[in-house]
Amino acid sequence: MKVVYETRTCGRCGGSGKYSWNPSDGDRCFGCLGKGTRLTARGRRAHAAIEAQLTVTTADLKVGQRIRTTGITIGGQPFRYNTRITALPGPTGSTCRYKNGDGPWVEKEYHTVEYLELGGKSTVKDHTFLESKWRILPNRDELVAAVAAVGKLKGMTVEDDEERS
Repeated sequence: MKVVYETRTCGRCGGSGKYSWNPSDGDRCFGCLGKGTRLTARGRRAHAAIEAQLTVTTADLKVGQRIRTTGITIGGQPFRYNTRITALPGPTGSTCRYKNGDGPWVEKEYHTVEYLELGGKSTVKDHTFLESKWRILPNRDELVAAVAAVGKLKGMTVEDDEERS
Protein backbone atom coordinates (compact mmCIF):
# COMPACT_ATOMS: atom_id res chain seq x y z
CA MET A 1 0.00 0.00 0.00
CA LYS A 2 1.29 3.43 -0.90
CA VAL A 3 -0.17 6.88 -0.30
CA VAL A 4 0.37 9.26 -3.23
CA TYR A 5 -0.16 12.98 -2.72
CA GLU A 6 -1.39 15.48 -5.30
CA THR A 7 1.48 17.42 -6.89
CA ARG A 8 2.03 20.05 -9.55
CA THR A 9 5.01 21.08 -11.62
CA CYS A 10 7.37 23.38 -9.75
CA GLY A 11 6.81 26.97 -10.85
CA ARG A 12 10.34 28.01 -10.00
CA CYS A 13 12.31 25.55 -12.16
CA GLY A 14 9.53 24.56 -14.58
CA GLY A 15 9.86 20.90 -13.60
CA SER A 16 13.56 20.46 -14.34
CA GLY A 17 14.60 20.36 -10.67
CA LYS A 18 17.43 22.77 -11.51
CA TYR A 19 17.71 26.49 -10.95
CA SER A 20 20.45 29.00 -10.18
CA TRP A 21 23.92 27.45 -9.65
CA ASN A 22 25.95 28.01 -6.48
CA PRO A 23 29.18 26.35 -5.31
CA SER A 24 27.73 24.52 -2.31
CA ASP A 25 24.51 23.11 -3.80
CA GLY A 26 25.09 23.07 -7.55
CA ASP A 27 22.00 23.89 -9.57
CA ARG A 28 19.41 22.21 -7.32
CA CYS A 29 16.07 24.03 -7.17
CA PHE A 30 15.07 24.92 -3.61
CA GLY A 31 11.41 25.31 -4.58
CA CYS A 32 11.02 21.56 -5.16
CA LEU A 33 14.31 20.28 -3.65
CA GLY A 34 15.33 19.03 -7.08
CA LYS A 35 12.26 16.83 -7.62
CA GLY A 36 10.60 18.98 -10.28
CA THR A 37 7.22 18.80 -8.53
CA ARG A 38 5.67 20.32 -5.40
CA LEU A 39 2.67 19.34 -3.31
CA THR A 40 -0.51 21.25 -4.05
CA ALA A 41 -2.40 22.89 -1.16
CA ARG A 42 -4.69 19.84 -1.00
CA GLY A 43 -1.66 17.55 -1.15
CA ARG A 44 -0.03 19.41 1.77
CA ARG A 45 -3.21 19.13 3.87
CA ALA A 46 -3.51 15.40 3.12
CA HIS A 47 0.19 14.85 3.89
CA ALA A 48 -0.13 16.73 7.20
CA ALA A 49 -3.19 14.65 8.17
CA ILE A 50 -1.40 11.34 7.48
CA GLU A 51 1.75 12.54 9.29
CA ALA A 52 -0.36 13.42 12.33
CA GLN A 53 -1.77 9.87 12.34
CA LEU A 54 1.74 8.39 12.12
CA THR A 55 3.14 10.49 14.98
CA VAL A 56 2.84 9.05 18.50
CA THR A 57 3.94 10.11 21.96
CA THR A 58 6.57 8.26 23.99
CA ALA A 59 3.79 6.78 26.11
CA ASP A 60 2.24 5.16 22.98
CA LEU A 61 5.41 3.46 21.66
CA LYS A 62 5.47 -0.35 21.46
CA VAL A 63 8.34 -2.84 21.52
CA GLY A 64 9.22 -3.85 17.96
CA GLN A 65 7.69 -0.70 16.46
CA ARG A 66 9.77 0.95 13.75
CA ILE A 67 10.51 4.65 14.21
CA ARG A 68 12.51 7.41 12.56
CA THR A 69 14.96 9.07 14.93
CA THR A 70 17.05 12.19 14.54
CA GLY A 71 19.96 13.74 16.32
CA ILE A 72 23.16 15.72 16.00
CA THR A 73 26.65 14.24 15.74
CA ILE A 74 29.54 15.37 17.91
CA GLY A 75 30.68 17.41 14.90
CA GLY A 76 27.33 19.24 14.83
CA GLN A 77 25.90 17.54 11.73
CA PRO A 78 22.22 16.50 11.85
CA PHE A 79 21.38 12.86 11.15
CA ARG A 80 18.24 10.77 10.69
CA TYR A 81 17.82 7.01 10.53
CA ASN A 82 15.16 4.35 10.82
CA THR A 83 15.31 1.94 13.76
CA ARG A 84 13.23 -0.37 15.96
CA ILE A 85 12.09 0.03 19.60
CA THR A 86 13.71 -2.62 21.81
CA ALA A 87 12.32 -1.73 25.25
CA LEU A 88 9.25 0.05 26.59
CA PRO A 89 9.69 3.55 27.96
CA GLY A 90 10.23 3.70 31.69
CA PRO A 91 10.91 6.42 34.26
CA THR A 92 14.57 7.24 34.86
CA GLY A 93 14.11 8.78 38.29
CA SER A 94 15.63 12.05 37.08
CA THR A 95 13.82 15.25 36.22
CA CYS A 96 14.35 18.32 34.11
CA ARG A 97 13.36 21.79 35.21
CA TYR A 98 12.74 24.44 32.58
CA LYS A 99 10.86 27.66 32.01
CA ASN A 100 8.37 27.70 29.16
CA GLY A 101 8.48 31.26 27.81
CA ASP A 102 7.30 33.78 30.38
CA GLY A 103 5.33 31.15 32.29
CA PRO A 104 6.26 29.44 35.55
CA TRP A 105 9.07 26.93 36.00
CA VAL A 106 8.03 23.38 35.10
CA GLU A 107 9.58 20.16 36.35
CA LYS A 108 9.19 17.01 34.25
CA GLU A 109 10.34 13.44 34.69
CA TYR A 110 12.57 11.85 32.07
CA HIS A 111 11.66 8.47 30.58
CA THR A 112 13.97 6.09 28.75
CA VAL A 113 13.33 4.71 25.27
CA GLU A 114 15.66 2.01 23.96
CA TYR A 115 16.18 1.46 20.25
CA LEU A 116 18.77 -0.11 17.97
CA GLU A 117 21.65 2.12 16.97
CA LEU A 118 22.55 2.72 13.35
CA GLY A 119 23.94 -0.63 12.19
CA GLY A 120 21.82 -2.53 14.73
CA LYS A 121 24.72 -3.90 16.82
CA SER A 122 23.77 -2.29 20.14
CA THR A 123 20.98 -0.29 21.70
CA VAL A 124 20.67 3.41 22.43
CA LYS A 125 18.98 4.66 25.60
CA ASP A 126 17.34 7.98 24.80
CA HIS A 127 16.05 10.18 27.64
CA THR A 128 12.80 11.84 26.68
CA PHE A 129 9.44 13.01 28.05
CA LEU A 130 6.18 11.02 27.89
CA GLU A 131 4.59 13.64 25.62
CA SER A 132 7.56 13.78 23.20
CA LYS A 133 6.58 12.97 19.61
CA TRP A 134 7.98 10.09 17.52
CA ARG A 135 7.36 9.41 13.82
CA ILE A 136 6.57 5.73 13.35
CA LEU A 137 7.39 3.86 10.16
CA PRO A 138 4.10 2.04 9.70
CA ASN A 139 3.56 -1.56 8.77
CA ARG A 140 0.68 -2.24 6.38
CA ASP A 141 -1.96 -2.43 9.15
CA GLU A 142 -0.82 0.84 10.75
CA LEU A 143 -0.87 2.59 7.36
CA VAL A 144 -4.37 1.24 6.60
CA ALA A 145 -5.53 2.54 10.01
CA ALA A 146 -3.97 5.98 9.35
CA VAL A 147 -5.62 6.26 5.93
CA ALA A 148 -8.98 5.13 7.37
CA ALA A 149 -8.70 7.70 10.18
CA VAL A 150 -8.32 10.62 7.78
CA GLY A 151 -11.03 9.31 5.44
CA LYS A 152 -11.31 10.32 1.81
CA LEU A 153 -9.28 13.52 1.82
CA LYS A 154 -8.88 15.32 -1.46
CA GLY A 155 -5.25 15.58 -2.45
CA MET A 156 -4.24 11.97 -1.92
CA THR A 157 -4.84 8.59 -3.48
CA VAL A 158 -4.05 5.15 -2.13
CA GLU A 159 -2.41 2.58 -4.38
CA ASP A 160 -2.66 -1.07 -3.38
CA ASP A 161 0.44 -3.26 -3.81
CA GLU A 162 -1.55 -5.87 -5.73
CA GLU A 163 -2.66 -3.26 -8.30
CA ARG A 164 0.94 -2.19 -9.01
CA SER A 165 2.37 -5.71 -9.53
